[in-house]
Amino acid sequence: MPPPAMCEPAPNANGLVYVGDGLDESSYTPRLALALRVAVPLFNHVWLDGLASFTFAPFGHRDDYGGPAMPGDPSLFPYPIPGEPGTTVQLGVGLRVGAP
Repeated sequence: MPPPAMCEPAPNANGLVYVGDGLDESSYTPRLALALRVAVPLFNHVWLDGLASFTFAPFGHRDDYGGPAMPGDPSLFPYPIPGEPGTTVQLGVGLRVGAP
């Protein structure tokens, strides 16, 4: 059985292999965040922490980020990157140890 063949560049690529999709996007938006943190003492200098937070970004870019498949290719990228979420919920539990 012959060994597997090595990957070869596409015939029209002139021997070059393109990596990436040419997508370069930036997004800046104000956010409103609310958080509640609860600390329950377990032992001396040891606490059980609980966190619940909610973040709202009213002006965020929610549409998918698309881009050309290759530089100069007018077709859309087949797997667009999703946009930003409008709301985010974060829950967490942790153990906090403090020095005396």
